Amino acid sequence: MNDTSSLLLLILIILKLIDLGRVGFVSFVGLQTSLGTRNRRITDVSNLKLTPPSITQQNISFLNRIGFQRVGEAQLKLPFRPISTIWVLVDTNNYVQAETIGGHVSFSSFFHNNILVVTDYPNGEHINTPTYQSHTITTDLGFAYMYHLKQVKKFGRKYGTPNNIRNMADYYRGETMGRVYPYARLKLKRFIWVEIVRFVTFVFGVITLILEFLPAWRTPALFPIVTLLVLFIPDIFESQMIKQTHRNSAEI
Repeated sequence: MNDTSSLLLLILIILKLIDLGRVGFVSFVGLQTSLGTRNRRITDVSNLKLTPPSITQQNISFLNRIGFQRVGEAQLKLPFRPISTIWVLVDTNNYVQAETIGGHVSFSSFFHNNILVVTDYPNGEHINTPTYQSHTITTDLGFAYMYHLKQVKKFGRKYGTPNNIRNMADYYRGETMGRVYPYARLKLKRFIWVEIVRFVTFVFGVITLILEFLPAWRTPALFPIVTLLVLFIPDIFESQMIKQTHRNSAEI
């Protein structure tokens, strides 16, 4: 191998190391975040009366117009990410809470025996189990609320009246139930698979890189193929998973 070829190989290996580092780090952070929900803790910051960003304020203003009132605010610290603030409101019946962060709103109602009904807007999951339902409305926040009320009424015929949510203590009880039971894991299942694919790609890339230093096992054609896999496969898989969260639930 001449000097030019050696230099080219070294540059390719360095670029591949950078790509592998990115993929490995992202998969590590993603898995740590998704699998650590049970031990996650949120902090009540209601006393700070933080000003929401404009897109969140738009959702809060709309929720106020249809009868929702402020309960408080909570903050969540995720690994290697900025602190996220959650604005919490409740409707006039005190049994539908709305959590809004960024442009996302999640309506939740809790019944006895750890029954949970959720409706997300404008993206989210599509989950149906005997004790947990999470549906998604992509088109309109007001319609998402009306749809949630319809689902609460349906569950109410079997489980009775939802639990009251009057203050942050009530909010924390519901939030803890959603975390401790496997509901959060179900909610994040799609993205756990994204990080697993990313991690497998990372491991495969590392093995291929090691083989580049072992002449007896070196396969020149494998190097560009694996480089393409590392660059594109995880992101393509993630885009397909995200696409599934941007559709209305089947009952719509």
